[in-house]
Amino acid sequence: MKRRLIILLSIVLALIAVSGGYLLYIFQFKEYNVADQQIDRILEHPYHTVLPNGTRLVVDHTGGTIKKEYAEKENTGRKEFSSNPDEMDSKESPISSHKASTPTKVDSNSEKYPERITVAQIKNKYESVITNFHKQTDDKYYELIEHAKNEYATKGKNVSYAYRYTKYNSAVEALELQSDSMFNEIMNSVERSLESNGYHKAYSNSFQDEYKEKKKVRRDKVQSDAVKQ
Repeated sequence: MKRRLIILLSIVLALIAVSGGYLLYIFQFKEYNVADQQIDRILEHPYHTVLPNGTRLVVDHTGGTIKKEYAEKENTGRKEFSSNPDEMDSKESPISSHKASTPTKVDSNSEKYPERITVAQIKNKYESVITNFHKQTDDKYYELIEHAKNEYATKGKNVSYAYRYTKYNSAVEALELQSDSMFNEIMNSVERSLESNGYHKAYSNSFQDEYKEKKKVRRDKVQSDAVKQ
């Protein structure tokens, strides 16, 4: 009896090992043809924003790197941009030039100090930038999910779970590479603005926390609506 239990247990363990190995193969090692022109178009769609100092950021979709263009002049109501690297950080000047030790003389009986800009005012200058960034990001994920739903509606059960997992998780990773690059560059600008006005860059953490939360929600949404159909 004991011998039979040992044999049965050995068979069960062998089946588990084989099943685990097969799952590892189909999810990690098996190669799927996941090329998709529609996903390529989503990834290649221009992803850009303009910072409060006039710098325009454009994501290079092939590697998530940032191209910077700098506003040079106004021409018939339209801003001209240049990619002059010499201007990379020169336009990130302090929003306020407050100096507590140097009052401005008004008259012989009174002194006036320049008003110091607040953290809230600095962050408010970036609110529209952040909002625009999240909208562009949400739009890309919406297009990806809609494409996945259309593909599943067309092909149905002919599209395996492993195939969908590989295809759409790869797309999410590419989208995250783009959004991370754009968001990090925006945060660099926020932090420079804070520090140049005498504040710690940690005041930008609320933007960071919001992005992390939205990033998780977007990934979970792809898992539920694109992969686990």
